[in-house]
Amino acid sequence: MKTIKQFILVVTVLIFSISAYAADLSESSLQGDWLVVEFMGSPDEDNTIWQFEGNQFYQKMDGKRLSPDQFEVKDGKIDLGYSKIKVISFDGKNMEAIMANFKYKLVKQS
Repeated sequence: MKTIKQFILVVTVLIFSISAYAADLSESSLQGDWLVVEFMGSPDEDNTIWQFEGNQFYQKMDGKRLSPDQFEVKDGKIDLGYSKIKVISFDGKNMEAIMANFKYKLVKQS
């Protein structure tokens, strides 16, 4: 009985991990604007946008675009060199990520 429960648990974990990445996370799949819709579990009403252009990552806050950081995608993370954004789920239109221990939910705009 214990073996069956362990098997079911393993299969369930595999199914959820596969569905979390319905689209491949890559430099090309990130291109465009991503609106932050939730920050740390609360709605984000600041209209913060993450922008991916080529291999450059920008944050747009309060209508101001901050200096770019070069990025690359490695092992389910967006590597900025000095920091990493851990992507929890990604389907090409929606993304959940953790940056600097802050959790974000984003929706692709373009």
